[in-house]
Amino acid sequence: MNDFFYEVLDKLNIGIVLLDEQLNVRYWNAWMINKTDITISKALGASIGELSHRLGEPKYKGLLQGVLSSGNSRFLSGAIHGDFFKVRGHNYTDKCLQNVQLERVVHDNESMLLVQVFDMTDQYGRVQHMKEFIKRLTQENDEIRQDEERARRLAYNDQLTGLPNRLFFENNVRSRLEEMLSKGVSTEHFAIGFIDLDNLKGINDQYGHRTGDFLLKEMALRLKRSLKKGDLVARLSGDEFAVLIENRDGTEDIKVTLEKLVNYFDEKVIVDKFVLDLTYSIGISCFPDNGSDLETLLDKADKALYHVKKNGKAGYAFYDENYS
Repeated sequence: MNDFFYEVLDKLNIGIVLLDEQLNVRYWNAWMINKTDITISKALGASIGELSHRLGEPKYKGLLQGVLSSGNSRFLSGAIHGDFFKVRGHNYTDKCLQNVQLERVVHDNESMLLVQVFDMTDQYGRVQHMKEFIKRLTQENDEIRQDEERARRLAYNDQLTGLPNRLFFENNVRSRLEEMLSKGVSTEHFAIGFIDLDNLKGINDQYGHRTGDFLLKEMALRLKRSLKKGDLVARLSGDEFAVLIENRDGTEDIKVTLEKLVNYFDEKVIVDKFVLDLTYSIGISCFPDNGSDLETLLDKADKALYHVKKNGKAGYAFYDENYS
């Protein structure tokens, strides 16, 4: 090879090493000198095993000789095999990677082994940084989702009882109405019940708010126990609750649920040393008999509730036109 080609090889941004059949160095380009700090005088004529801690191992030495004899090129990945040449100034606290391409070349009827060395350390570092970035981004996204879920729970749930709140209840009823009305004529029915815990203020005044809170939580539990799958219970505010009852078999189906409520609420509540009676008033409106929009149904359930409370509390009533 003439000086021109050596000059070209010295300008390449990869390592170029030529080995003879005894695996001694015949050429060591400028990139290898700059990277490894091994001078040309030290490299020329030296065995590759003296210059590379990896390629001097029996396993790799046999591999080099195999490429020379077979002519089949080989690619050695730094990610699998590690680094092949010590890099000048590298402290090895971080991983140093070099890919190596091995090929047989023939010059003046002499077989030589061309070793091309690609330093992948920077690329590896960028990949690792990207993986860390993606990991952090994933963690941040998980935290955002968790924050959003917490915010959603706060927005739609009552903190004392754990029940859905007014916003969730009204959105749910409105969605169900829209779904039913979009189908046109439908045989599907449901009922909305407004429930008011009787005399909560008197209980708070006599026994304290801790007792009142316990009573509200107990009421929420009994309401959930009395409802069927598909029904919904929510706390609207203070001592006001609401239920949405699936009405598959007409008014009688709702009455079955209400009788279960009666049975559960007949059970006395024991708070500390106090034994309390839990009584309630319920006003009920039905879709579609009493209206086909949320506001109308809520208004008529409220009027039915007012009728119960005006007539002695502790009972329930379905909306009637006479309540308007």
